[in-house]
Amino acid sequence: MKIPDHKTTISDSYLTEYFDKMNEEGNLEKIRQFEALRECYSAGPETLIVLDKLEYFRESKKFENINLIQLFDPVKSPRAYAYIAF
Repeated sequence: MKIPDHKTTISDSYLTEYFDKMNEEGNLEKIRQFEALRECYSAGPETLIVLDKLEYFRESKKFENINLIQLFDPVKSPRAYAYIAF
């Protein structure tokens, strides 16, 4: 399979051939496994970062009121929260 240069438009047949080759070699399954692990372990560190930043705002005494509100479903996006400070 010849890799197209940067000026070439990639055809559907090239993408199909590439997908089939990656699937035969087991690479797609490795990517799926990596993504599953990443999703399982990303919530913990993300929560610690959010809480650390909230605590920093509270300790800085720059704002009278600091709140953390949920904007999105945290299952779909780990960055589902916003800081409201005034």
